[in-house]
Amino acid sequence: MSKSDIFIVQKTLNTLGGTIVGKNAHLPSADVMEVIFTAATDQDAKTLQQCSLVSVPQVAKTLATVLNKAAWCWGAEMGANERSVFAACVAISSKLQASKGDVDALLPCDLVRLALERGMTAKEAVVVVGKLVEEVGLGGPLSESNPQLKNADAGLVIADRDEAWIMEAVGKHWVAKKLTEGAVHVTNRFTIGAQFDLSSAGIAEYAKSQSLWDGNGEFDFGRAFNVNGAENGNGGQQLLNKSTANGKFTVQNMMEILRNKESKICSADGAELRAMGSIVSLLAPKESVHFFTAASNPCTVGFKPFLFDSNGAGDAVQHLLQSPKITPDPATAKPRFSSKPDRRSTFVKLHEAVVSGNHPTGKSAQQISAQLLEMEAQCIADVVDSFEKNSTIYDGVTLFRDCVEAEAKIYQH
Repeated sequence: MSKSDIFIVQKTLNTLGGTIVGKNAHLPSADVMEVIFTAATDQDAKTLQQCSLVSVPQVAKTLATVLNKAAWCWGAEMGANERSVFAACVAISSKLQASKGDVDALLPCDLVRLALERGMTAKEAVVVVGKLVEEVGLGGPLSESNPQLKNADAGLVIADRDEAWIMEAVGKHWVAKKLTEGAVHVTNRFTIGAQFDLSSAGIAEYAKSQSLWDGNGEFDFGRAFNVNGAENGNGGQQLLNKSTANGKFTVQNMMEILRNKESKICSADGAELRAMGSIVSLLAPKESVHFFTAASNPCTVGFKPFLFDSNGAGDAVQHLLQSPKITPDPATAKPRFSSKPDRRSTFVKLHEAVVSGNHPTGKSAQQISAQLLEMEAQCIADVVDSFEKNSTIYDGVTLFRDCVEAEAKIYQH
């Protein structure tokens, strides 16, 4: 099963008055990721939206999004929209996973993209995704390179400036819990128990029909559907508790957690599943910023800030970061994945060359990392300073493009 970690720190534990969220997406190293921008659109609600494997009913309007996604599929591991809604997913093994067989349905990453394109608030996104889970369900391949990774159920974190939600889904059923305060680590197991705020109808009866609950006592979602022996995290909650203890948690603190190797929150070279992409989002009261690595292993790449412009528009994130289009695409043609195309973006290729010790000037990976961290720190300082002073950053999309291009030059010169 693919492994990921999502961290949520609410406004009571930081000085910026907003929600700070972060995620490392651990995937097979052959499943490269890309960062893309999708503009807000007006659609014919009578048509269908093609997702990774199946189609769902379209909506009249979609919101602008910035997404970090595996290049082979439609859905996204994590991202945000123009309304300062953040969403990210983890794939979870459930007791019902093996019984799904070869099925085409929604993937956990599809739920993220649908939530962001359709949700004006975090709660609205939860309701939108819940309805689609009930109608279509979850199932299908999770990886282009590893056919053993399939049919997972899902955990989602969906947050906005005011509140955060954990949503968990199995098959065509789901539960969701609103987080009111504190700091929470979400990984590849169900964490919602007997207490939840929203759910699909008949969830307890469904568990009983599958012999996963005997009907006695209070229904506990996690106890019913978690695989026996499911790991209870990797020390991530302890790291988070330590970092938030003083109530002054920062964006940099989140990045430090995502770069923590000892806990395997950052799994890199040699690991079966690697941190192929990372995000840190600050959902502040008046404006939000989303930092992307746009390459694997956050210890060897800088976080670059993206802000939506006043119209929620801009396509600068396509520059260098989008994977090449493959025609015909083996991810959509049947039988699927009959070939394994090179989906690496230009930026990913540049980054991989440097990490492999092939910098044109002979600079070491350590020297490059020092340059990147210095640039990253300056970007964070500029953005956070503008938030604290309530001043306006120049075009946020241009800022992201400039940071990407500056990092690419460091890799090349």
